[in-house]
Amino acid sequence: MDNSFNDRTRQILKFIVDDYIDTGEAVGSRSLVKKHNISLSPATIRNIMSDLEDIGFISHPHISAGRVPTKKGLQYYVDALLNFEVAEINDYKNFILKSLQGSELKLSEICSKISDVISGITNCVGIVMVPDIKTSSLNHIEFLRLNENKILLILVNEFGQIQNKLLDVNFNITQDELNVLTDYFNKKFTNMNILDIRDSIISEMESIKNIFNEKVSSLIKRFSDIKWEESPHKNDIIIKGLQNVIEGDYFKKDMDSLKKLIKIFEEKDNILTILDKSIDMPGIQIFVGSSNKYFENFSLVSSSYSKSGVSLGFLGVIGPLRMNYNKIVPIVNCAAQVVTTILDQNFRRSD
Repeated sequence: MDNSFNDRTRQILKFIVDDYIDTGEAVGSRSLVKKHNISLSPATIRNIMSDLEDIGFISHPHISAGRVPTKKGLQYYVDALLNFEVAEINDYKNFILKSLQGSELKLSEICSKISDVISGITNCVGIVMVPDIKTSSLNHIEFLRLNENKILLILVNEFGQIQNKLLDVNFNITQDELNVLTDYFNKKFTNMNILDIRDSIISEMESIKNIFNEKVSSLIKRFSDIKWEESPHKNDIIIKGLQNVIEGDYFKKDMDSLKKLIKIFEEKDNILTILDKSIDMPGIQIFVGSSNKYFENFSLVSSSYSKSGVSLGFLGVIGPLRMNYNKIVPIVNCAAQVVTTILDQNFRRSD
């Protein structure tokens, strides 16, 4: 950034972005002077706007029109020009906490409700990624005999999520033998995640063979042989409030962008592709447009949430490029803090 990008230039850019977000219309120099009581002439402001255009922060939608911010300008705006009122942030946090009162203390219920809440406050699409069961601690593991060739493995994690896996076997094993196996897993591996359990079994396999009969030992090894990383049980994404955007005024003249937005949610992997790299990053992440063809006309504000300092997933909103970042960023940040607090206080490890 050269020296011409001074405080005065930043202030003009902020006014342009604020007005564009508010109206959706191109912003002219005279309207800036009138609306913001700027002690500069329209000619001086036009020169500043020309400088901003030269560095790619604003553009001309038409020859005789005012200017609108570009994605580059919007990104600078959210990175450097936003100011949040502490009082407003506390109000958002209190509202979100109040909205969750009465919810069952189940992770799925919390995630569903928080997606609803942030969608309703922001008038954007609320998204919450539910943690992958593979990376969370297990509270219960059970083996059930279905018939002589099929066994059902049931996994329940610390948040009450359940994952079932059907195991085919080529030997007949009794439910009593499976009960021994269930008891062993729950005594030894409770509060460990699936991947750590697998590693422990691999390192102790020789001693396991000396403890159990061949059939039980075979099933224990079978657990470690499952390709858990390639399990089809991917992170689920809860999406609420698409109707808010469809019925808003943002896309009334841009049906092509609206179709792309709907396409994003028809194929949830599009969201995961964009956000995979941000899940483990602390704090707010803001994507103003994207190289992904579906996201190019949208912004996404997200924040990771955690338990005991370990990041579990993300929550946030997707909306138009001219979303009200000044309001939405602290809302998303507060929502992530609330979910983290709930998880830390109410989901404790089993003894």
